[in-house]
Amino acid sequence: MVAAAACGSLVRSTGSGSGSLGAVGTVFGTVVIALVGIIVAMSFAVQLRRLRFLIEGAALSVLLPDNPTVTAAAIAPHLRSPDDYDRWVRNEGIRPAVFGARLPQWRWSAGMTRELLPGTTAAGLRRFAGITVNAAVIALVGLAVVLLLDHGPAVAFRIVGGAAVVALLSAAGVVRMAVEVRASAEYRAGYTTLTPMRHAGLRGSGWTEPDVRLGVDLVDASTHAILRAAGARALTVDEARQRRRMSATPR
Repeated sequence: MVAAAACGSLVRSTGSGSGSLGAVGTVFGTVVIALVGIIVAMSFAVQLRRLRFLIEGAALSVLLPDNPTVTAAAIAPHLRSPDDYDRWVRNEGIRPAVFGARLPQWRWSAGMTRELLPGTTAAGLRRFAGITVNAAVIALVGLAVVLLLDHGPAVAFRIVGGAAVVALLSAAGVVRMAVEVRASAEYRAGYTTLTPMRHAGLRGSGWTEPDVRLGVDLVDASTHAILRAAGARALTVDEARQRRRMSATPR
């Protein structure tokens, strides 16, 4: 609603000066709507990927007690079809698993680490993406407030403000895609740095980004400490935070 109001105000205010400025406002509104649509589509795709990760993690958890060498990467290609999955399990000679069984590596203890891929981690990119999104929202709200007050801001302010919002939203979308690309590379390498995270909202509300990549190790990006082994149960935000503190404490 704020974005729509800002776009409408921008169109009216710029259109009052000249037809060309009105066209700028129209283009701005179209671009913002397109960017929002892209972000919504990306969010939907991310949810589908999370469902796939949960399925792979559940399959790995069941198969590991009988085949300690199995990985999520080996399971993934066979989950597209139940018949293919059953055939693969039989051919690999996996016996029916004992539900509730736990492997030694599932008994977590501080001090376990692993090597990470070179470059910025997915967790680091996610943090930068959050900063970019917050900056875009603040800029959009500020622009909307100025335009709705109708104090006749300069045409240059309208254009620069609109361009800033578009640039920030575009940057947020690019960084978010970079997060997914990096997270995919980490997943193929057998780990993830995307620890569960609680996002703050208005009046204390918010939403939680859960631990869904259960088929690979969950690793702290700063200390390289393994917070959860592949196949183990998902961690809550508080559990991950506690294990991070324990891993960082000198022993």
